[in-house]
Amino acid sequence: MMSLMGEHPQNVDCGVSAIYNTKPAPLNEPLLPFEHQVGGHSALSHAAGRVWKPMIKKEVTFYQRIWAEESSPECLWIRDWTPRYYGLFEREELAEDRVTPQTSSGPLGGRVTEKPGQREGSRGSEVQKKSSPWGKKLSEIRKRQKPMRLYVCLEDLTAKFYRPCILDVKLGVRTYDDDASPEKKLRHQEKVRNTTSGKYGVRLSGMQVYMRREGDYLFRDKYHGRTLKREGLVTSFRDFFDNGDGLRRDVVSRCKSKLECLKSYVDAQRLFYFYSSSLLIVYEGDEEVTKPSVDVRMIDFAHTQPSFDRSDPGCSLGVSTLVKILDEILEEG
Repeated sequence: MMSLMGEHPQNVDCGVSAIYNTKPAPLNEPLLPFEHQVGGHSALSHAAGRVWKPMIKKEVTFYQRIWAEESSPECLWIRDWTPRYYGLFEREELAEDRVTPQTSSGPLGGRVTEKPGQREGSRGSEVQKKSSPWGKKLSEIRKRQKPMRLYVCLEDLTAKFYRPCILDVKLGVRTYDDDASPEKKLRHQEKVRNTTSGKYGVRLSGMQVYMRREGDYLFRDKYHGRTLKREGLVTSFRDFFDNGDGLRRDVVSRCKSKLECLKSYVDAQRLFYFYSSSLLIVYEGDEEVTKPSVDVRMIDFAHTQPSFDRSDPGCSLGVSTLVKILDEILEEG
């Protein structure tokens, strides 16, 4: 496994030959749209119980370093806070690589099975999501996304949930890496300056919440997130933890504890700048499920680069803001 330390990020070879010392495994599974995607730039796919993401060289470099058998002890903490990485896969026939449209019914596209005796009333959520600006954008991305040969295979963080409530939050005050063009840097700097990212290091990228009474999902996208000030951000987070019957204080408390733990690692680490990474919070929306789970993970590492023994203050600020907001929500009741 290559080491990223000691080299300027623009000089690091992120090509497949540098990050993968064996031939990528063949990808033979038919790909379906990942219906629980609430944010991001590229369309994710789902197959064999896992998530498939078009390969981005720097992101593969990051995952390979973290999940390598000989990974340094300083990297091991990150494994607990990222999706499990299953490797790089190659599609032999590009003509067959287009994602197959999801046609079965069910919540947001149909992977979740209804409980016996329950009426399936979730098609409205599919329409609601498709008619939102983000839903339309995602549909456009899928249509124009070119057939890909290489995919990263990752753990499906929603798989263990019956009614997954998902919050995608952009972390940090910088959303581009050193390789970005001057035009892209200016564009991203303006976006950060005009949103909650600039002052608070956090921005809503998307969310879905299962509303128990309606048997449906409430959905908000990244375009909504860009319009928010801090007060609106707090309101959106409060809505995320409310299934229509009241605030899920147990979930908020568990998320806050996990974020405090993550903050201790992010503050102490001196390996990476997590530029444009996101935090994914997932909890079980069905209160009837025994021992409902809560999960907090970092995702999206396409712009992560080595920090050369420096901390990442932007990422730390974002996690700190989230802890403070959850504190406020708990105090309000």
